[in-house]
Amino acid sequence: MNRILVGNDDGIESFGLRTLVRFLSHMAEVYVVAPDSQCSGHGQAITLSGLVTAREIELEGAERAIALTGTPADCAKFGIDMLRAEGIEPDYVIGGINHGGNAGTDINYSGTFAIANEGALNGYKALALSVTSHSATHFEYICEMLPELLEVAKQLPQGIILNVNSPDLPKWQIKGTRYTEAGGIGFDNTFVKAVHETDGMNEANGSNSPATNAGVIELSSNAVDPSHINGEYRYRADVTDGSAAPAYTDLYALADGYATVTPYRVNRVDSGMLAKLRGLSSDRTLCIIMDVQKHMIPEMRKSERFMNNVLKLARCLNILELPTLLTEQYGYDSEPVAGELKNELRSYEKIDKVDFDCTTSPDLEALLQSHKGNRIVLAGLEAHISIMQTAKSLMAKGYDVQVIKDCCASKQKEPMEAAMQTLADEGCTITTLEAFAYEEVGSTVDFAYRHQGSAGDIVL
Repeated sequence: MNRILVGNDDGIESFGLRTLVRFLSHMAEVYVVAPDSQCSGHGQAITLSGLVTAREIELEGAERAIALTGTPADCAKFGIDMLRAEGIEPDYVIGGINHGGNAGTDINYSGTFAIANEGALNGYKALALSVTSHSATHFEYICEMLPELLEVAKQLPQGIILNVNSPDLPKWQIKGTRYTEAGGIGFDNTFVKAVHETDGMNEANGSNSPATNAGVIELSSNAVDPSHINGEYRYRADVTDGSAAPAYTDLYALADGYATVTPYRVNRVDSGMLAKLRGLSSDRTLCIIMDVQKHMIPEMRKSERFMNNVLKLARCLNILELPTLLTEQYGYDSEPVAGELKNELRSYEKIDKVDFDCTTSPDLEALLQSHKGNRIVLAGLEAHISIMQTAKSLMAKGYDVQVIKDCCASKQKEPMEAAMQTLADEGCTITTLEAFAYEEVGSTVDFAYRHQGSAGDIVL
């Protein structure tokens, strides 16, 4: 049976959390660590000074339930430590169910998301669940999504968080579920000055008379006035109209009556931009790994050996810090570029293509214009089609092209061998992974050589 750690930011008394725990208890062992009070908007904050107090309580459906005085991230950290001390590794870490949506930019502030993010940081499958109303009452749809969501999360690469939002509607009114990108702005973010009711004038209208305790009125306009900055303010996070957002975003889909699932990577680093910064504008060798797509790999001759070599190449590229480009043909796979490869590469740029020759892609043309080097190394699928056509085009453009033979594959031996011979005859260098690696290192005094040697069997 699965073991699931649950936390939230609305507090351990939250109806959404308790509904989630009762539902999960029918399919898993559930452990709960949640704030003892409301902690919305705390994001990834942790308690670095002072103490947190843990108090064990009874909670229906939970194996153990702890109320903690800390932040949501504290709760996740505490729960993981508690379970590990008992010899338990959770299969999932889940934040929610939150009262209020966490879509668009709101995930940056969300304590619900922080629970899941902390789980992913520790290597666990992670989900963040929210219903789009602070007074939410309809949790049935998002609960019924959970069996499928857990199965999807199980199959995802490490470090991916599923951020899930559902409209606060009866399940029969929800149109379905969409996989979406994150929208831009979810809130009309403003600070408004608080005006205290007084017996007379107050600071807001120019008087210094003291305020009474009659109450607080928020000004209707943005009252941050640099000329009268002193005073009390309240953050007003009015939800924006998602129907004005782009149609492919979570904000739009939620406004249109759909539940949404948006995948986030735990460190949220833009791999493509990192690749550009680290090398596409340098004079280092550019490596293009072509069409290593999930549906194609099993069809290749000696597919297991091919994939092992490609993964070794990826580790080698990391050590050498060479700019790397991945191509994807058509883009119709559910996981187009093999997940194992993406996980191995620390940084890369990815382009889609419809032609076998990837040089016809405008995206590649732009990247080549920024690449100052002359050497381009090719690997991937299939040798006699995309690899050969691309190599010929790059040579015609004046590039020094190398093809790593043992990191290429075709369905049959003969076309593969014929392609290598044709390319060699036309001036392309046919090399091996080991030869390529040591040519790039150049010397045993190079740090990359020492790192490579200590990193295990990277080359053949």
